[in-house]
Amino acid sequence: MNTKKILYVAPGLNLEKTRFLGVKKKVLGQIKGFEKNGFEVVFVDTPCQHDETDLKGDPGYIESIKFRLRNAVRSFLPLFCIDLLSCFREAIGNNSRVVVYVRKPLMNYYNLWLLYRISKLPNVTCSLLEIPTWPYDNELKAYPEVLRREKVFRSALKLFINKIVTFSDEKKILGIETIKIDNGINIDDVKCVEKVASENDEIRFLGVAHLSEWTGYDRFIRGLSDYLSVNREKKLKFLIAGVGNEMESLKELVVALELDEVVEFCGNQDGGKLDALFDQADVCIGNLAWHRVGIAANSDLKNREYCARGIPFVTSTIDPGFPSDFPPVFRIAADETPVDVEAVVGFYDELQRNHSEYAEQMHAYAAEHFDWSMVLKPIVKDISSLCD
Repeated sequence: MNTKKILYVAPGLNLEKTRFLGVKKKVLGQIKGFEKNGFEVVFVDTPCQHDETDLKGDPGYIESIKFRLRNAVRSFLPLFCIDLLSCFREAIGNNSRVVVYVRKPLMNYYNLWLLYRISKLPNVTCSLLEIPTWPYDNELKAYPEVLRREKVFRSALKLFINKIVTFSDEKKILGIETIKIDNGINIDDVKCVEKVASENDEIRFLGVAHLSEWTGYDRFIRGLSDYLSVNREKKLKFLIAGVGNEMESLKELVVALELDEVVEFCGNQDGGKLDALFDQADVCIGNLAWHRVGIAANSDLKNREYCARGIPFVTSTIDPGFPSDFPPVFRIAADETPVDVEAVVGFYDELQRNHSEYAEQMHAYAAEHFDWSMVLKPIVKDISSLCD
């Protein structure tokens, strides 16, 4: 089997402009993971209807197409002056076997046509479609027309998609066999924290997220209010790095509960500024409300980054990547009750007493289990069998 080229297609995902920094890290990490497994990867950011940056706006095309090759050659060409499929043929080159890996866009006529035509290009031997979250219909409930089109057009994917890549336990999705993988990180890009001690024994919590309904930080904020109403001697701080649809309602909740001096909104952070926030954090806050969109188990990307950073974290999600007795993970119920912050504080105090080297242990665990080069092995194996 001589397939050594992957055409990674991400319709509508503009890596230079996306607000979803976690998605950007994931896509770049997957590309590096495939490269570590011996593949040449061509990344293509295609024009797409329903750009991920503005679901509420009118459908439109992104007026550019970008090819990112390993030598970082980039070309930006207006959509009206290019033959889209010719550009794909050029990206594929003369390889005798090419695998197409698609990060699923919202489905409509244009996107279905685009994916179908890509899958039928010369030298394409198989097409894999990654669905980041399954099921996802509840995430679109606020956009009934988008959901209606999605259901109509996704039913045709089984006609040309060979397998679906999923982070769920489903053996088939949309009538297509699945390849199950975990979420991952590029361990080379994630350093273990260099802890900055607080001046007054303050416990600092950090949440890094695109603030959505399923993030559930309102549960933690309410828990902080309950805790501080009866326990004022312990100083707590909750830093939130990220923006999103729920940010304004969270700010209103903070004001209503008079937690302005406890909860701080830091906006989107990346690079050195994000590293500095992680270095301050004692405990990180994962997603606390996937149950709101009907999801009980999820391989949360943020949990993997928290682990690689060496910071214990709180989550309400059943995460198959961590054993149930993993000491640095504090699990709470997947419901609407406020977080028991007193229990979280006790968890952190106990961790410091009995597992003082937890940061190094967490980073080592992440390197062994969550680096994309390891996580993508099931896909690499399937590519070999599909293309033989």
